[in-house]
Amino acid sequence: MSNDVPNSDDCDIDLAAEKSQAEAVAVAAAAWRSAWPNHCTACSGWGGTSYLEMHGFRGGSGEQVFDPCGALPRASTCHRCGQDGLSEDGDGPCRHCGWNYDDGEPQ
Repeated sequence: MSNDVPNSDDCDIDLAAEKSQAEAVAVAAAAWRSAWPNHCTACSGWGGTSYLEMHGFRGGSGEQVFDPCGALPRASTCHRCGQDGLSEDGDGPCRHCGWNYDDGEPQ
């Protein structure tokens, strides 16, 4: 008979690792916000949100969908540096910081 119930030592190790990872992300996020103080706070500098949309029932295929952020008044405003550096359609890369929908606040 197998004993698949975690003991308290396993749980302590998992919690310590999770806490350490959360602290590392918090430090990285603070450093990123310091480097990019004018970023879009609505999308945390990512330019939008991404989610998995499932098609079908139980095991159907999924598609990664990107929903652009609409919080900034002009599409040409960069979501990372906050300057007018994207094309008028919002395409990157940013002329000022090089951002191209590939960087944002660590999460």
